[in-house]
Amino acid sequence: MTRPSFLEAARALSESGAEQLSAVLEKVPFGVYIDHPTRGCTYVNPALMEMYGHGWESLRGFGWAHYVLEGDVDHLQRAIHKFEHTRSSIDITFRIRASEDAPIRWLNARVEAVVGEQQEHLGSIGIVQDITSEIERAERRDEEQKLEAVGQLSARLAHDFNNLLTAIIGNTELLALDIESESGQERLHSLNLIFDQAQNLTSQLLTISSRDIYQPSTLELDSELARLVSLLKTTVGAGVHLELQFSAAGSHVPLNFSQLGQILINLTSNARDAVGGKGHVVVCTKADATRAYITVRDDGDGMTLPTIQRAFEPFFTTKEKGRGTGLGLATVQSIVEFVRGEVTISSEPNHGTTVTVALPLVNPLPDSIKLGATETPRVVPGTVLLVEDDDAVRQSLSYALALVGYEVVAAASVAEARQRVAQVSHLDVVVCDIMLPDGLGTDLLKELRAQWPDLPVVFNSGFTAGATEQMSTLDRKNSLFVAKPFRAREIVDAIATLTRPPVEG
Repeated sequence: MTRPSFLEAARALSESGAEQLSAVLEKVPFGVYIDHPTRGCTYVNPALMEMYGHGWESLRGFGWAHYVLEGDVDHLQRAIHKFEHTRSSIDITFRIRASEDAPIRWLNARVEAVVGEQQEHLGSIGIVQDITSEIERAERRDEEQKLEAVGQLSARLAHDFNNLLTAIIGNTELLALDIESESGQERLHSLNLIFDQAQNLTSQLLTISSRDIYQPSTLELDSELARLVSLLKTTVGAGVHLELQFSAAGSHVPLNFSQLGQILINLTSNARDAVGGKGHVVVCTKADATRAYITVRDDGDGMTLPTIQRAFEPFFTTKEKGRGTGLGLATVQSIVEFVRGEVTISSEPNHGTTVTVALPLVNPLPDSIKLGATETPRVVPGTVLLVEDDDAVRQSLSYALALVGYEVVAAASVAEARQRVAQVSHLDVVVCDIMLPDGLGTDLLKELRAQWPDLPVVFNSGFTAGATEQMSTLDRKNSLFVAKPFRAREIVDAIATLTRPPVEG
């Protein structure tokens, strides 16, 4: 039996049945329209009006075309031209926007021609679906794949770059012991600032691609921000008036100094660019009963609502090509949300921009896991096994540890470490890179703890993704982690923390 056509089936319906069919078209969840060759759109159902955000009067005739995005007009015109000449089906995707402030919608239209007995074009019928959510999911998958690729590449590059930075700052600190002139010390101070900036740069890429494995940390917001003032002034430049208003004294937040630096450097860099290198930037803090707030405000050009809505997307930037990575605000959001905080933006065109970071208040961590103290660490003399495959880092760190009183046994690999350990009677602490050319520092530690069960270890790595995975398999007792690039002082502080004699009650 031959399948009847739609027209035959429709004609077979009673009048009430035809009315029910019409009612169904009014309720279906996809768009339906009928188009006349000269009069344009002669019917749209409610679903299509909802997609466009406009009623029949706005869409009738050729009104629907007014809402197609400019970038898709040529694409749509070519498809319509081909349709008119070939009567072949159209399957086309395009974007619309109901108004300047409305979100963009992606529509997919499938259009079939209706022809008469003489093959004359009577019109067309189209089925339209809103595929915005599918497009957004696909874009998110693409972003995730892009971030994964960036993470893998940046982690490998950062590993080598962090070793170089650690060697540079280690030798700079050793050089400082031999330079007494005021001008020489000023230049060394500048090198330290440059190191901070380079450290933030590598941390920025690693933070956006993965979770860094810093030890749990807290800091007193205002006092630590005061340490960043010189770096912030360098960041905004001489042409920008930087105003500081700190009103959160005594407020502790769950960040370490490097994370705080990344937040402030990124926000003040954006503010500097917003004012064009000449303007006013205000950094202020305050606190209430549960949260501390960092606000960075500029008097630049401001942002439109669509720009604000995309501001935290990785790689999205409104800056000229070559001047922005689109990672700054994404990095800030990644750090802040990791500690259960929140970042918000308030801005209008020609009225500047205010970015507010809200951080939960926490109790300060006990002294036993604080690193980077300003006072000279109390060094307990002992033997340190230093395992580091980078020659420059190993040499500078060996000198630094020896200068504060430790006996250093240095090795460049797991195999060499085993040989050196066989030649000593006792170890007090291990300083070890996690990712070594012939094995893992975590595996070496397991071997050593078979002989010395409570042996303290300070792990370090410039490859944080791999370090995270390996540290998760380790008993963290008597262990600390210091991310590369680091100053020798951070390692000394970590050793002093782990080997500090118990306080007698």
